[in-house]
Amino acid sequence: MYETDISKMNFKQLREEVQQLRDELSRFKRIYEDSIENLDDSNLSAHLIKEKENMKTEISVSADGVKSLVVKTDEMSEQYSTLSQTADEIKSEVSKVTSDVSDFKSGITQRAESIEASVEQVNKDIGDFETVITQTSTDITSIVRATYSNPTEVEIFDKSDSGNDKSNVYFDTSRNLYWHYNGSEWESSSNGNFGTVFEQTVDGFKLKGNVKVSGDLVSGGVIEGVTVSSTPNNNKDCVRLNGQNSKIEVVYGGTVVGVLSFCDSPGIGCSLYPSGGGILAISDVTALGSWDFSRCTVTGLGSGGGVAVFG
Repeated sequence: MYETDISKMNFKQLREEVQQLRDELSRFKRIYEDSIENLDDSNLSAHLIKEKENMKTEISVSADGVKSLVVKTDEMSEQYSTLSQTADEIKSEVSKVTSDVSDFKSGITQRAESIEASVEQVNKDIGDFETVITQTSTDITSIVRATYSNPTEVEIFDKSDSGNDKSNVYFDTSRNLYWHYNGSEWESSSNGNFGTVFEQTVDGFKLKGNVKVSGDLVSGGVIEGVTVSSTPNNNKDCVRLNGQNSKIEVVYGGTVVGVLSFCDSPGIGCSLYPSGGGILAISDVTALGSWDFSRCTVTGLGSGGGVAVFG
């Protein structure tokens, strides 16, 4: 191309200048058309990253799915969240890692068959704590569990000792057992893992763990196969309703010594007797009402026996 001012060019110079411009325009059109026709995902980046000071965002796209990451860091902690999507599931996670306290992490996984949500706390000095809720088309299950890492070691753990710290976890070195107070009593485990499970299905509810009910309990059905007990004292004495054998039992020193139960004999509603036979001793008792001893053989009332007469 000429460097001369167009206003000072002669006709020949102008014609040559126009021809060069037309040639360059044709080459540019061919390059542009080739670029558009051959444009596909191989010409584009599969990753997009943006960074600024202590922040970072990353997005990646592939044939398998889409993933994103957002990170924030400072002197005390690092926080990040991730989101991934494939044809099978969508998964999200949020995490916070600290330098001097507990680390936290929560996540949600959604599939066509189920949804699962979890929250986890990790404390290096105490242990790992987690809750998990899983929902399917047939049931809902929630789990709360704790794994203790640094229990207080004792040679022999006495759960009846009132001096035990209920907020602490003990390890019995003589029996290799972990002891944890669950809110109602001391509970042992061989691996330091404790937890409860609640499961709901179309047929009903299932519980694993101690249950506390505050308020009125209204039941429209029948509770079967369970034992309801009063709180035992230090000597393991208590009274309990044994639903498995339909008996009210008096427990002394951990052993059943008295029983009130239904009787299958005609005309007899229930019976009260000492467990295993023996003598039932009753003192300072006033008898009221009508007592029928016609079906009893009475012994010990004088040298010749006889029939007991009341009134």
